[in-house]
Amino acid sequence: MKFSLNIPFDAYERNKKVASLIPKNKKILDVGGGVTGIRLFTNNKVKIVDLDVGDIKMDIRKLSLPANSFDVVVFVDVLEHIPVKDRKKVIQKLIKIAKEKVIISAPYGSKEHIDVEKSLLNAIKKKSKEVPFLEEHVKYKLPRPQDIMPKNSHKVSVFYSGDFRVSNKLLLFHLFELTNPYLNKILYYGKVSLNILLNFLFYPVWFYKNERKFANRFYVVIDK
Repeated sequence: MKFSLNIPFDAYERNKKVASLIPKNKKILDVGGGVTGIRLFTNNKVKIVDLDVGDIKMDIRKLSLPANSFDVVVFVDVLEHIPVKDRKKVIQKLIKIAKEKVIISAPYGSKEHIDVEKSLLNAIKKKSKEVPFLEEHVKYKLPRPQDIMPKNSHKVSVFYSGDFRVSNKLLLFHLFELTNPYLNKILYYGKVSLNILLNFLFYPVWFYKNERKFANRFYVVIDK
């Protein structure tokens, strides 16, 4: 495993938690893993499917791999970047490819979370900044676990994490920059230090079983 404590808490949390749910010596497919996927958090063999960066370059909506070809398939914070009409079909593809387990994470689509992200995006745009991932959250709408559950006999478990009010403040802090390059460099190292501190302190206590009003993310584990 590579050193990962310095990456932003949001990416650290979801990838570390998903990786922790996978037993040793498993063949893993990370769908949409990109650069900071679970490969940073596991010694298992991982293949990444991604449109731009990955071992297999493919639009995940056109994902076509043999049935049961990977022990575990993970889908980490990608669902919210897919149109609603395609989500269940993509998940069925993942279930088909997985021999043992599918693990999904995504920002939790409560009304409060959706409304706050719209306001946050508008505030960021007024400062002439672009945040493509947030724009897609608003465009495609954040999912909820009950909207994507497979209708079959698979064993499914759900849990939640975080507080989007905290996560949004962290996002604004990471987007903040200074005009002075020297001060901005100091600020950068301050952000890295904060990442490490949060990853040590927040991660162990950031998860819970029951839905909460201000939940930031949900996790779905499908056992075949």
